[in-house]
Amino acid sequence: MKTRFNLSLLGLFIPLLSFSMSASAAPLIFTHATIIDAIHKAPLKNATLVVDKGRISAIGTGENHPFSKSDHVIDLSGKYIIPALIDTHIHLGLTKGNSVTDENNTRENVLRQLRMFAHYGVGAVLSLGRDQDFIYALRAERNHHTLPGVYPYIFTAGQGLGVTAGAPPALKSNNDPVYRPQTVEEAEGDLVKVAKYHPDIIKIWVDDWLGKMPKMRPELYRAIIAKAH
Repeated sequence: MKTRFNLSLLGLFIPLLSFSMSASAAPLIFTHATIIDAIHKAPLKNATLVVDKGRISAIGTGENHPFSKSDHVIDLSGKYIIPALIDTHIHLGLTKGNSVTDENNTRENVLRQLRMFAHYGVGAVLSLGRDQDFIYALRAERNHHTLPGVYPYIFTAGQGLGVTAGAPPALKSNNDPVYRPQTVEEAEGDLVKVAKYHPDIIKIWVDDWLGKMPKMRPELYRAIIAKAH
């Protein structure tokens, strides 16, 4: 077997496998898979991937490998192994059944959605601007591995800055988390409130929703951008 120990390659696969298994006493051997690693131009065909103590220890092609006699061999003939997916634009917690509202944005509903993302192989999500304050504690629990269960990594803009009577549209809720400053002073003050939670990114809504809403005035978004830096 041609074994590869490319650390960049291994790092890509670790989030994917952490969803489906915990550390095991015996190595888990995945054989006859096609591996797409997003690094090499061509997929690795008829490949073997070895997971030892919860971490990938070897990836290669061929039939012979150190654990060929293991009782924990899983034949993945006809199947593919890929890196975990990343969703860079979501709004956690808003959807529940057929309703879309900020009132749906509870910890329980966010966890439900995160479990669904993990089920579909999403390893990290970026939630952009309508989160409630509890998202920061939940982010810390998940990203520091103290949250029981299987969830993607959480990145968040927290509470974004939008436009009064403009974007983002109100969701028929009394619980609108979006700051909607009308002056430069308000915009800078709102950004300070957001920044104290250390969001991963700052979200502003500038667009006019295809001409249907007022656009954020240049002096406001320029002030927000400058203050963010």
